[in-house]
Amino acid sequence: VAQATAQMLALAQKISPRGPVLESQIRQLEKLLQQANTPIGLTLRSDGQTDVVIYKVAKLGKFEQTDVSVKPGTYVAVGSRMGYRDVRVEFTVKPDGPPPQVTVACTEAI
Repeated sequence: VAQATAQMLALAQKISPRGPVLESQIRQLEKLLQQANTPIGLTLRSDGQTDVVIYKVAKLGKFEQTDVSVKPGTYVAVGSRMGYRDVRVEFTVKPDGPPPQVTVACTEAI
């Protein structure tokens, strides 16, 4: 989606002459594209015994606290631990506002 948006922006910037409405739309699209491509830092917490993966981002392993930078969007973190039920935590990172508090820890023994 971001690549298609960047291509559309490039096409719109080539249009000449531009009216005030198109100029405003181009500025707004530039701002939104910049926000969508700017990584946001967030802190993940765990119990030091759970292996944690953020799908399509990184395998983080075992930790008690770690910092990760991701682009705005919705992510799924999965925790696994031998002898415990796996956990899935879905979280959304927004370009405006504070980053979410994310804790991934397997606590339910099986």
